[in-house]
Amino acid sequence: MDRERVGSTTVAASGWMTGFKLLIAVTVVIGVLAPPAAGSARSTGAQAREALIRAQLTPRPLYPSILPDPLGIDNTATFTHGHFFRWKGSNTNPDWLSINYKCRCYGRRTDLVNATFSRSPVSDVGKAINLSQNVQGHPVSRVRVHGRRMYRFKTDRWFGYMWKQQGFAYSVFARYSSRVGWTFMREFVGSLHPLGRLWTGRTSQGRPVYLYRSGGGLDWTVFSVFSCAGGGRTDVGYDEDLVGVNHGGAFADVFSLINLPDPDTPVRDTLSMKGRFPSSTGTKVTGSFDSHQVSVHHPGDPRWNCGAKLSWQASPFSE
Repeated sequence: MDRERVGSTTVAASGWMTGFKLLIAVTVVIGVLAPPAAGSARSTGAQAREALIRAQLTPRPLYPSILPDPLGIDNTATFTHGHFFRWKGSNTNPDWLSINYKCRCYGRRTDLVNATFSRSPVSDVGKAINLSQNVQGHPVSRVRVHGRRMYRFKTDRWFGYMWKQQGFAYSVFARYSSRVGWTFMREFVGSLHPLGRLWTGRTSQGRPVYLYRSGGGLDWTVFSVFSCAGGGRTDVGYDEDLVGVNHGGAFADVFSLINLPDPDTPVRDTLSMKGRFPSSTGTKVTGSFDSHQVSVHHPGDPRWNCGAKLSWQASPFSE
């Protein structure tokens, strides 16, 4: 991870500006948000990303290929056509954006994480510098993070970065919290790539499958029904944050992990997810998914001897 290289502590306002694998026992219904022309819609982080893709902002904006923890584990999100710093006037540019992420981590009120990623007018840079440095008395530093030259801010309630790119001001800010700090901010900035492409589809069981491919890699999610030796059935969701795709368009993800569906019964999950992107754009992606779980301490227990083997296909998300 890049370390910040901090420059001067006073800045003139006229200047410029990892993954985890998750298994969830769920009954899932995932919708696709239509982009709000104004205002916002509350959703998950994945749905906010879908709304941003559908909005067709110009130029195609930066977006994190993966949300840093704890947002990557549990989040809600609000997508808005507008910008984070709401100065005098109204939102008039449809190519501005603001996504606010929240995580009440582990359900505890004291663990609230609140972060905002925005693209806004360049004039916001000088206004933010003035607010932080001259109004609230917090110095602003010039830094370089993951190859990007930007400003590091601390205000009375928020901290984060702003920089110029694509003719806009980009910003990543979070409220002060014991759960996030500058490491979280650097991970967020390091994950930014031009907004990628999304494929959505169904498995051979009729359950959803999602693939999001960006400059950071492939983020896939697939839902399936496990049939157990004891006759039970379980809806299961698998998520993999980033997987590499080779020059021929093929990808493969194979892993094994310990899961705790019951505190007294750890199970080992083994999984294989494979697929291939076609050479021509606009066509379907196809692949297979094979997963199995068995009790660690009681491998013969039919309640935890479950699995699924299926195929899937996904089409380009309609923008």
